[in-house]
Amino acid sequence: MMGIATRTSLAMLGLGLLATFTGCASLNVRSDASASASVSVCKTFSWPDPPGGRPDPFSNPLNDQRLRDAVTRRLQSHGIAPATDGRGDCEVDYAFGSRPAPDDGRPRVSVGIGTGWGAWGRGMGSVFWDTAPDYYRENRVSLDLYRLGPGPGGGREPLWHASVETDLATLTGAEAERRIEAVVTAMFTQFPTAH
Repeated sequence: MMGIATRTSLAMLGLGLLATFTGCASLNVRSDASASASVSVCKTFSWPDPPGGRPDPFSNPLNDQRLRDAVTRRLQSHGIAPATDGRGDCEVDYAFGSRPAPDDGRPRVSVGIGTGWGAWGRGMGSVFWDTAPDYYRENRVSLDLYRLGPGPGGGREPLWHASVETDLATLTGAEAERRIEAVVTAMFTQFPTAH
């Protein structure tokens, strides 16, 4: 016979797993692929050189590495290996962060109900109409795959883009690892098939 503590622990574990799977299922991926070029040209990949200067005080380099590791595993599962000589056939670039973004600009109406006495007697109610946009925090993780042209200045041809609206900025440790893994897994469900 199970004790109350054991049943409570099992219930909490079940809720945690449900929340994890629900979180993964709720990720909305936007994806786009080139109609004129195939990802089959990618046999190896590399990352762009990191930007110079001081690091961004709002970024977490551990989450950068977690994202790179998760993307590397997915690309390898598609037969695309990390370049051993520093420059691959293709290049993977990514970004994640947040920014203030305006809403769709629909007018907002506020209605207030109240009573009170004023110079002209008793009054009641008010209506407020505003057309200025509200702002919200837009959070995004994006991933891009490019074909590299020959030579150092050969340029980059975009092959695939994927993005997910989610916030990684405040995540750390095991929670960050789980969320990043879920985001990258969701993106790669949209990875284009070679043609």
